[in-house]
Amino acid sequence: MTKNEFKEITDKLLKDCTKIRNIKSEIYATGGDRLSNFKSAAGLQRTIPERALFGMMSKHLVGLSDFVDCLENNFVVNKEEWDEKIMDSINYLILLYALLKEREQV
Repeated sequence: MTKNEFKEITDKLLKDCTKIRNIKSEIYATGGDRLSNFKSAAGLQRTIPERALFGMMSKHLVGLSDFVDCLENNFVVNKEEWDEKIMDSINYLILLYALLKEREQV
């Protein structure tokens, strides 16, 4: 893969991640706080928001691990499923970053 090809696919991926994140923020952010679901989940679990987020993100990481197992065993996972798990994982990492940045401001 050339540098230009890599740049093109990663630029598109990040653009798509942003689009999905913006759509989901309308669904999951309450009261104007984009991180509210992680804070609420942390309260239910008696933990910190970062741990709650990591638990939610883990299902996507387990899914990706399963997809890699499929590759090793020559089973086909369609492109849309790969894209969804990868983009959700990237978005969870971005949200984790935001939680950490917010913590720094406190």
